Amino acid sequence: MHIILHQPEIPANTGNIGRTCAASGSSLHLIEPLGFRLDEKSVKRSGMDYWEQLDVTRYINYQEFLEKHPGARIWMASTKAKKIYTEVSYGMDDFIMFGKESGGIPEEILVENEENCIRIPMLEQIRSLNLSNSVAIVLYEALHHNSIIKLETTEKHNKIFISVKDSGIGIPKDNLKLIWDRFYKSDISRGKDKKGTGLGLSITKEIIQSHGEHINVISTEGVGTEFIFSLPKSDMEDED
Repeated sequence: MHIILHQPEIPANTGNIGRTCAASGSSLHLIEPLGFRLDEKSVKRSGMDYWEQLDVTRYINYQEFLEKHPGARIWMASTKAKKIYTEVSYGMDDFIMFGKESGGIPEEILVENEENCIRIPMLEQIRSLNLSNSVAIVLYEALHHNSIIKLETTEKHNKIFISVKDSGIGIPKDNLKLIWDRFYKSDISRGKDKKGTGLGLSITKEIIQSHGEHINVISTEGVGTEFIFSLPKSDMEDED
């Protein structure tokens, strides 16, 4: 996925958005003029520690961006949009554009792209959300749309080997050992998923181990996760 910031003004917001893009494997596109220097302490404190891991590109203006990305599908976040951000279908090569904190995306750009404008619903008395929060909300919804789950099975030596693989945001390396703990949830779901208990993987592991088998996980942030496990093949024959 691609995030565009059109003339961002607050360095801490851009730093946080850069961190979110790095964590999700998304690219960041900055359209000048910026309201700060990228080497400012507030940017570094918010996200510059991750800047080396971030795919970031700067453009002199919006026209230069269009020239370098002809035919790009751009979703434009605006409080004036008719469509809610959850009502559209995102592609992995899509761009999601956000305007500057004080004024949003320029009106002339929105008018030319009305069909691709999206908004985050909120109460009427609230003018807007923080820019970095808005980016995170829409970006992870778009990534969720593009998460593909693939299931493969292989039979060998009276065992069934099963692989469950997805293409998504992945699991942070520090969390991999914790996902098997009862009631544990990753940071992405914690606080958003009110119904889940965090027991699913723990119970799954216990069931597999009760059959004398094992389950392993391989995950890369921004790429996806694969769970690999085995189960004994039943000795029972089907009866007519």
